[in-house]
Amino acid sequence: MVGMIRRFDTRRQTAAEILSAVRRPPLLEMEPPARAVATLERLFGPGTTPLDAVRRIVESVRREGDRAVIRWTRELDGISLSPGELWIGPERLESAAGDPALAALVPALRAAAGAVERFHRRQLPSPVFEVTAPGVAVGWYPGPVRR
Repeated sequence: MVGMIRRFDTRRQTAAEILSAVRRPPLLEMEPPARAVATLERLFGPGTTPLDAVRRIVESVRREGDRAVIRWTRELDGISLSPGELWIGPERLESAAGDPALAALVPALRAAAGAVERFHRRQLPSPVFEVTAPGVAVGWYPGPVRR
């Protein structure tokens, strides 16, 4: 049923029935699609798992930064980028809002960014402030990285 919408009626189906219908194996246990396997073998050699590929990509981005991002975008997505195209500033984002084809994308990107920030803010440890001597206070306040 890939690509089909399934409807569940909670008045007629139990939670166990619905859960059984939508349950999937853990992502790491699922077989990747044949097209993905072919891409992995072309880029990384036979027998490479998606997890192995992700690890190699992340490591190369850590080592090489934007150059690796540009290379992997070309290799995996078939899109050639220049270094200047990696950053979309507020002005460019605002100008895209006027494009009917992209009008719905801007609020979706803002919503996604807000959701990511809210999620990660909950992971932050609490601020610490402590008086170490009379009149001396020290502490730290964890905050999100803006980029």
